[in-house]
Amino acid sequence: MTGAPTSAPHYALYGEDPLNSGDRAPAFDEFIHCETIASRSSRYDWEISLHSHPNLLQVLFVERGQFEARIGPSSHKLSGPSLIAMPSGTIHAYMFAPDVSGIVATIACDFVEGLPPRDALRQLFARPRLLKPSRQLTESLSIIGAQVLLAGERRDYPSSVAAYHALAEGWLRLATDMGQSADEPGQKQAERFRVLVERDYRTHRPLSAYAEEMGCTQRTLTRQCRLHFGTSPKNVIHQRIIAEARRMLRFTNAGIGEVALDLGFDDPSYFSRFYARMTGRRPSAEKFCTTQGSAARSDHEAIDQIG
Repeated sequence: MTGAPTSAPHYALYGEDPLNSGDRAPAFDEFIHCETIASRSSRYDWEISLHSHPNLLQVLFVERGQFEARIGPSSHKLSGPSLIAMPSGTIHAYMFAPDVSGIVATIACDFVEGLPPRDALRQLFARPRLLKPSRQLTESLSIIGAQVLLAGERRDYPSSVAAYHALAEGWLRLATDMGQSADEPGQKQAERFRVLVERDYRTHRPLSAYAEEMGCTQRTLTRQCRLHFGTSPKNVIHQRIIAEARRMLRFTNAGIGEVALDLGFDDPSYFSRFYARMTGRRPSAEKFCTTQGSAARSDHEAIDQIG
């Protein structure tokens, strides 16, 4: 794994329905998805090629075994126990030894971005992190991780799903108590842009304003975004807008017009077209599916209670 990445496919889960244009975010209807490293990487001869996850975050926990991680332009030869926190949109790749043991957790940005700004779990994903957990933390992550995986196989009823989510969030919060991280060289400028986008994405600032505040040219900003995130700065902003739109449509009672206004769109029709271009579905369909899903879950719970 050498050379600087220039582009990479976008996935929800690696290998499933790639979207290479960088304009759309792959569909991901779970709060969190957990699986063993071996369950997916063994299908690809233990090599996960360069890719990124728009609107998704990941935690990689390697309990034992050798592996190589590529994060943006940097490569790292590592061994377990190790933890890697991967922000949304960061271009990355892995090469594992066949005897590696561990867990990969993929988390919806909708969930994390709905947490308070100073929440430790939200701060964990402020930038890519390479972490070395203590022996005690490694044992705890391994034991609870096994319970999460088992609960994930038994999500047949709403109560089972709730238990799975509670265990998974507990595992993630345990992972925030991680040792010391090694800063990625050359990452600061890209991180600074992310912070500014988080502050101003609702205002639709031009890229020139971001570049001026950062003290660099638009060309430098574009190069750094492509190097570390695998996409353009414009698309970083658009993905953040879509993440918030999805959160509001799925988890609040706000109407489409209210969501559009909150996100800086004067014209709800333009917002709907933008949303459809980025996600492949109109916001009305997102709202409808969420409402239908809630109704189905309520019906299921009522049947369980009657039975």
